[in-house]
Amino acid sequence: MSFKGRKFSREHKEKLSLSHMGKPGPNKGKIMSKETREKIRQKLLGHKHTEDAKRKISDAWKPHSEESKKKMSEKRILYLKNRAPNHPSMCKDEKFLFNRWLEKAGFEYVGDWSLWINRKNPDFINKSKKLIVEYNSEWWHRNETNAQTRRRIDLFKSAGYDTLIIWEHELKNIDVLEQKLLNFC
Repeated sequence: MSFKGRKFSREHKEKLSLSHMGKPGPNKGKIMSKETREKIRQKLLGHKHTEDAKRKISDAWKPHSEESKKKMSEKRILYLKNRAPNHPSMCKDEKFLFNRWLEKAGFEYVGDWSLWINRKNPDFINKSKKLIVEYNSEWWHRNETNAQTRRRIDLFKSAGYDTLIIWEHELKNIDVLEQKLLNFC
């Protein structure tokens, strides 16, 4: 089915944009023939950016101010909170942890973007004891390095919270996990 010449509403364009976010472009990894590369080169030959375009390109490479970073962070948080259809809820393993131990220990689930600490959203928090429990599944955190995990712990530490990371594979040994949680709390 060809979409050539079709007109889409702004809402539909936004949905398409979101569905393609994070995916490579249609030509990524494809090798162009010499003729195609030459056609593109000829088309761009003599092309000059306007002064406005040059200024925008230059501005894009400048570091953001702290005020600008804060505004972008606030907009991102607001965007995430308002994404109702994709609003996160507890996964099966998080429900297991919460119902078995964390709820009894005074933790509440805030992984639904209801609480942000240093631009990060923890999974479970006990505000009175200043404790955070993060659950990392093997699928979503498979590429996470120890340094990234350490940085997240340090970010929460700078806000005065102690953090415990629980990995999915730890759920296989309930006794060891229970002792780990008891020692943490």
